[in-house]
Amino acid sequence: MAAWQRMEYPRDKGACYRLLGGQLSALMEGERDALANLANASALIYQALPDLNWAGFYLYKQGMLVLGPFQGMPACVRIPLARGVCGAAARERRTQVVPDVHAFPGHIACDAASRSEIVVPLLDGDRLLGVLDVDSPLPGRFDESDREGLEALARRSVLLFGVGGATRYAVLKAQGQEEHAHQTFMQALWAELAFGIVFVLTGLWGATYLAQALGAGPELLGQCAVYLKTILCFAPFFLLNHLLMAFLRNDGKPKQSMLMMLCGSAANVVLDYLLIFPWNMGLFGAALATGLSPVISLCVAAVFLRRGKQGFHLARPTWAPGKLRLLMGPGLSAFINELSSGLVLAVLNWLMLKVAGNTGVAAYGIVANLALMVLAVFSGISLGIQPLISRAYGSGRHGEAARLYQMGQGLVLLTGAGVWIAACAAAPTLVSWFNGTKDALLQTLAEEGMRIYFTGFLFAGCNYMTAAFLSATEGVRSALHLSVFRGCVGIIATATAFTICFGRVGLWAAFPAVELAALLFWTAHRRPWRVQGTLRAGMTMVTEG
Repeated sequence: MAAWQRMEYPRDKGACYRLLGGQLSALMEGERDALANLANASALIYQALPDLNWAGFYLYKQGMLVLGPFQGMPACVRIPLARGVCGAAARERRTQVVPDVHAFPGHIACDAASRSEIVVPLLDGDRLLGVLDVDSPLPGRFDESDREGLEALARRSVLLFGVGGATRYAVLKAQGQEEHAHQTFMQALWAELAFGIVFVLTGLWGATYLAQALGAGPELLGQCAVYLKTILCFAPFFLLNHLLMAFLRNDGKPKQSMLMMLCGSAANVVLDYLLIFPWNMGLFGAALATGLSPVISLCVAAVFLRRGKQGFHLARPTWAPGKLRLLMGPGLSAFINELSSGLVLAVLNWLMLKVAGNTGVAAYGIVANLALMVLAVFSGISLGIQPLISRAYGSGRHGEAARLYQMGQGLVLLTGAGVWIAACAAAPTLVSWFNGTKDALLQTLAEEGMRIYFTGFLFAGCNYMTAAFLSATEGVRSALHLSVFRGCVGIIATATAFTICFGRVGLWAAFPAVELAALLFWTAHRRPWRVQGTLRAGMTMVTEG
């Protein structure tokens, strides 16, 4: 393991804690093991803050505080809530700032050298997880700035264990809280189903209004309304499919999650062809094929779940104030991405229907679902490199973080170029697999679409990697902006404008155009290097070297 590269921290406490918070976020990004995250957090705090002799965590277990990862001299293993500064912070659920520990009633002298202490409770809503304890050999070492800074770090320690309900489940499992982990699964399940019912009701009574809002004219209003109604009625299956894939990944079963996605995508391609052509169901058939794909994926999941090897299971859920916010809040961006994908799909199918009819919709289904499999590869590469970048960045090895990013960019670029060349050469064969009736128009449209649409893979992988880099280096907001532009706002606006100007070819070209625009913007502004102030020094060294 590479050694920690010591760095200079700002003397201003506010600036120091902001830098420390960014590094802690990066260290935790992509890692779901709670003890590993706490170990890195304690080491980072001990290294960054001056005049400390102990920094670490106590975890709340069976009514007591039990020693967790720490830096410093050996410490008390178990602390009752009725004793000491740590016990007071846990018992009162508020930070304790003690200028002189010897004057604190019930102080436990684990280290005789300690003179002042600050203890911050780690809270999951109203549930106590443990405490963050920091000691100093100097009297009066900690003040209000330390309180604010360490409380912010404590919040990051709770929330940045993972993203959404699935990663909260992984954290609780790592902490040995099996029953709480199962409860998290059930809470996430019921929350997703509740959202799904809202979408179903919206589809049943609001589909026509949505179609009008999207710009559907009188000649296509009926078909578009049927399409939206069908998609929205399948919303519970989409959300449940997304939920199970996330929980399987966080339960250490990424292969099963990937198989669910691939089976769903393949089923979508096959059903698109069958429902649109042999059964002549038109745009409704395209919507039905899309809606049935998560059902197929869930059937695959059912095979895994029947074996009972997963850690989560059905149980009666319990609720607590603030639980839904904590459960869903960190995963909101993923939920938005999922929702925007459905909107984009509806708009692009509607545009294709206008310019190329039902055959064009079927061709788009073939191309888009084949593309989804390639995008899954880019996602896998970027998610695989992201934790490495996080650890390098959080450890102060900014040059290494930059080199990992550049290596990832090279890998996805080669992958994208290879896929594009292969698609251009093998387009007739690939399309023919899904063109059982040998429809000449479908064959022509899908081949044309593959050759134009797949050009976007020369750029899409680089954008995936940039988003992963930004997330790994405290640029989560920027990563979200990039994803929203590529996945929703940019693609809808570009596809609409290009279709009006260039017809069917413009629609195919919208995807590569948006991916290229995103890549050029971030490259021109050197955003991967400059969006976070804490990376400037390290990134400048790499980019100028």
